[in-house]
Amino acid sequence: MTSHLAAGPPLEISSHDHLIQEYRNDIHSHFIHLDHLFRQRPSPLPLQPQFQPNRLALLNSIFDVVVKLSWSYATFSLAVNVLDRYLSKALVLEKNYKLVGYCCLWIAFKFNENKPKGKLVNALIKRAGYDLDRKTDFLRLEMDILSALKWDLSMPSADYFVNFYTSSSQPNLKERTEGAIFLCELAHFDRTLFYSYSPSSIAAASIMLTNAALTGTADKLGELQHGLLHQVLAVPSSVRAKYFNSGNRIITHLTNLATQVLHKARGLDQQYVSYSPHHASPVQELVLYPNLPISPIASPIHQHHRHSHARSQSLTALRSLHIDTACLPTPGTTPVSSAAGASQVTPVEVPLDLDERSAKRRRCQ
Repeated sequence: MTSHLAAGPPLEISSHDHLIQEYRNDIHSHFIHLDHLFRQRPSPLPLQPQFQPNRLALLNSIFDVVVKLSWSYATFSLAVNVLDRYLSKALVLEKNYKLVGYCCLWIAFKFNENKPKGKLVNALIKRAGYDLDRKTDFLRLEMDILSALKWDLSMPSADYFVNFYTSSSQPNLKERTEGAIFLCELAHFDRTLFYSYSPSSIAAASIMLTNAALTGTADKLGELQHGLLHQVLAVPSSVRAKYFNSGNRIITHLTNLATQVLHKARGLDQQYVSYSPHHASPVQELVLYPNLPISPIASPIHQHHRHSHARSQSLTALRSLHIDTACLPTPGTTPVSSAAGASQVTPVEVPLDLDERSAKRRRCQ
């Protein structure tokens, strides 16, 4: 009996597959319902528009974590949605902006991923560029976000609709699916695009563009398709690191299609942009986002020294480091907040960066 079970699929997987088949119609109806609610829900408008230039850098860093830790598309999508919805309801200090973003990622991880949490909170706090003395604030912030959203984390996932729309009998299924998911992920980085269309619409448009890229035809593209192609020519570094070195030709076809369509639309005589496989990481693009540093995950299994985080190092030193962010610490216990009912985050002063210290000395002279 034992050898028979060992030779076949695990009992949990078999049971899961059986339940999926049994309730597939109910699951589909649920996602259709969520997609309808997403259309009805007004677009979340930020209360502090001055933070919007930092949104791209923050999502770039969050996406890099999702890729490094092999988390799902749904986790990244939910983190973005929770972040935007919370910032449409609450005011935050600028120095807490990254902490809010990574707390939203933590919430999305707990909602979607069935993986050991270990000391993930410590790793996320360090990844955001804070010292571990902000851990209490991080856990209070989790409760504040959930309370502000009334514990509503229901969010339709575009990758479900991509898998639903594509058939296993189609040729080049893997390339078509990867190209569509690539476009759906890019949609998150354009706030207007992401909330102007439902996930099912973005999934359908992404599949259509992927098919057009493979066949070399692109006639009668709508506003949504043009918006997605614009994003193809402005790919963040974390997305480039995931796709542009994979050797998948569909990404090259989509880039060529975007260049061709936007070139024609703008009436330019020269090539709009040209992408080649890009090896830069989000850490190497610190210079692009000086007011929102993107630091690597610092493993909390090593002894933590106060004020010794990598963000205090020079840009040159950071760019020369070989950083391995593929692993997280061994599983342990999840910390529990003792301030579970708190409604506000108590601001905690952090040490001034070197540039701030220099500016302060000049003002005193």
